Amino acid sequence: LAALAEGRIAARSVSPATRRALESHASADVGRRAKEIFAHAVPEDRQRVLAEYRKCLTLPARRENGRAVNERMCAACHRFGGAGGVIGPDLSGIGSQPVESTLQSILVPNQEIAHGYLTYQVNTRAGHTYSGTLIAESAAAVTLRNPAGGTDTISRSQIASMSASDVSLMPDGLESGITQQEMADLLAYLAAGPSAASMPANP
Repeated sequence: LAALAEGRIAARSVSPATRRALESHASADVGRRAKEIFAHAVPEDRQRVLAEYRKCLTLPARRENGRAVNERMCAACHRFGGAGGVIGPDLSGIGSQPVESTLQSILVPNQEIAHGYLTYQVNTRAGHTYSGTLIAESAAAVTLRNPAGGTDTISRSQIASMSASDVSLMPDGLESGITQQEMADLLAYLAAGPSAASMPANP
């Protein structure tokens, strides 16, 4: 917690499981301090959006309508129930976490970056720049999965610099394309797990 407060460890590098363990620690002081630290890690504009969209948690959710929202907003990058993209984490198990945590992951993507999904930027000696998640590396080359879903393999001998970014490939501002009712429907759909993907589509 001291390292987090002093900025020696980025809050977004702490896994959701570890964060929840700290916030619900047996020591009330530890839990309180953890909540304060993680709350301050959210930019003010994102805090306002998150506060507004928490209202969707009280809406009557229509799980069957969440499929279309998932296909429109999430499926290009995330797999769910065996279908979808591979740029971001598989969402099939997301129903095991509290629904408010899922909401926060959608609206504040830079706060928690899932293990294995840090974005790397590679600059080459020839002046080219590549970015994406690191999927393979060896003494000879590194391979990144780029935002378009393809891969780029760069020879080590051609790399001028390589660094990890603290910004998620998932952009801020997704709320501009989804209403609060649609968000409620999406959360209910994801919470139902992969079995929801096989439900009959809403006519």
